[in-house]
Amino acid sequence: MNLPCAGLHRRGTSVHGSQATYRDSAGFTLIELLVVVAIIALLASMLLPAMAKARERGRRTACSSNLHQFGVGTALYANDFNGVVLQTVSSDGIYRQPSVVNVFSNVRPDLPDQICFQLLAPYTAGVSAKPGNFDSLAVSGIFWCPSAPPRTISAIRDQAATWGFVSIGYSYYGRADLFDPTMVNRPVELTQRELLSDRLLMSDTLFHWGGDDQYYFNHTPSELGHADLTTFPGLNQLFGDGRVTWKRRQQFDIPNTHPTSTQVGWVAGYGTDISFF
Repeated sequence: MNLPCAGLHRRGTSVHGSQATYRDSAGFTLIELLVVVAIIALLASMLLPAMAKARERGRRTACSSNLHQFGVGTALYANDFNGVVLQTVSSDGIYRQPSVVNVFSNVRPDLPDQICFQLLAPYTAGVSAKPGNFDSLAVSGIFWCPSAPPRTISAIRDQAATWGFVSIGYSYYGRADLFDPTMVNRPVELTQRELLSDRLLMSDTLFHWGGDDQYYFNHTPSELGHADLTTFPGLNQLFGDGRVTWKRRQQFDIPNTHPTSTQVGWVAGYGTDISFF
């Protein structure tokens, strides 16, 4: 006797027919798939800028930490040398180069006590420089802004061997009392002999290079120079008491931030090389 299967089917259907119907109802049409892709793309376009801003805020915080650590090292150095800080690099006693650090202390014996890795090494973790040996040079991350392109150790050592100094991600302003008065505007805002709470010691780079007539600054998506300051967001600043503050774009006189301006603070280098603060 033939008994019917336990799983009954409606009349006019079959097991195979049900599977086919299931497959048809479970699949996506091309239009549905395109709609899903469009929604995902829209959500990504909304979220990615927010994620980029959050990432940059994190880098800005890390940058602030770098400057604070540098401030601690500078204070320790000054404490051992009668409270006097190192001076900004100068290759001739007139022009100043805030965005570089000498490697050794004898680069210019006639211009002593310029900032250099050799003198900072005992006070700053991750820095080492054996006298006369550029291949021994190692520089920690506190000298590089996290938003700036990373530098390789070979590039750092090559620049050191060629010029005797290394370009860093920040600008250092020490012993402004020794600056040639024609090479600095508003020197009273910069650190002179001693560390004071209202005197700027170091900051993110805001530099105009005469070589290509471009501006260079940190905390921007571009790794290249800029024809103007349209995308300049602001910068971190370290003061003599160790505090670090963010100086917003709105606090700058952007229209007057140019090489020939007398309205904003700057330190002059060669030609139209200018570091603004």
